Amino acid sequence: MEFNLNLFSIILLIGIAHGVFLSLVLLIVQKGNVLAHRILAIITLIFSFDLAGEFLYQTEYFHEFPWLIWIEDPFEFLYGPLLVFYISALTEPEKFKLNFSRWPYFIVFFIAILLSAPFYTLDAVSKIQFVYQDNLNQNSTHSVLAYFGQLALVLLFIIQTGIYLIIGSKKLIAHTQKIHASFSYTEHINFTWLRNIFIFFCILYLLFIIDFFAQEFFGVDETIKQILYLLIVAMFYVLAFYGLHQPTIFSGNHSDTKDSNTKYSSSALDTEMSLLLLKELQLYMDNEKPYLESKLTLTQLALKIKISTNYLSQTINEQLGMNFFDFINGYRIEEAKKHLSKAGKINILNIALDSGFNSKSAFYMAFKKKTQMTPSQYKKMTVIE
Repeated sequence: MEFNLNLFSIILLIGIAHGVFLSLVLLIVQKGNVLAHRILAIITLIFSFDLAGEFLYQTEYFHEFPWLIWIEDPFEFLYGPLLVFYISALTEPEKFKLNFSRWPYFIVFFIAILLSAPFYTLDAVSKIQFVYQDNLNQNSTHSVLAYFGQLALVLLFIIQTGIYLIIGSKKLIAHTQKIHASFSYTEHINFTWLRNIFIFFCILYLLFIIDFFAQEFFGVDETIKQILYLLIVAMFYVLAFYGLHQPTIFSGNHSDTKDSNTKYSSSALDTEMSLLLLKELQLYMDNEKPYLESKLTLTQLALKIKISTNYLSQTINEQLGMNFFDFINGYRIEEAKKHLSKAGKINILNIALDSGFNSKSAFYMAFKKKTQMTPSQYKKMTVIE
């Protein structure tokens, strides 16, 4: 049969080669978070496997190897668990271990193999007819089982992946809370990379759902599916650079993200003592201005005022109703307001740095969150007044 090679299939082929190469690099690299690299390597390899399946379909080369048709489908059920593992490996490197105890995460993968069995055991001609949805033998129990097995496979994938995306989002939110509970800055300890790759998975997931229902019920062409695969190819190039250079993601002992009533229920710090500590803290903040240190942490501030980090965190949380990140940045914003209120031309970056912020972008974000206006708008307002 003639080999149908077009631009899209060439892009797929390049993507496959790039994905396999990237997987090998991630498997052999020994720097950084090695376990996270290994997990990312497996994810990349499965994406390459997916691209290979689409390449066979686009080129119609599966006529030569019908046993390869949709062989990649069950492996797609590994995306969800592996994404959660990747998030855990980056956000909890000291706690997360990939061992046999994780086997329940792969139950759905084995169910997918069983659901695929009726299709895999069809003869070559029936498989090809299945691909084109042409002249399916509806009187054959085997063909009917294969059809419903494939349909169940898609629905199961949508449900399973959706659940894992929810789990992943909760882990990311919890980790954000951990960072804000212990640090007054997020530059170089944040997880923009991890957040972006999670968003990318969500986009692919939504495109998959749209493509399935568009083709299954509305007979829409394969444009959406092609966009999905092109995004995967593009992702390989992003992974090639950023996957090996993800920023340090904080992992420490401040991992408790429960509500304050539960978190401090066993604390010996009562309300009266907490109020006294708050007065001492506020006095120290006003006189010594530790917030001007751009990399101030909860532990450092606790050492300065000679109280435990737990008591300091509890005092800020319970008495002020905020986390450490917002507490320190509140002082920095007030400091910035003083600079902005001065007459004459101003340099926003200098004000940001002089107020304790690490960058102009962090300053803008914090200032607007607190005041509902940009520093420039605040400056204009003070001039008018």
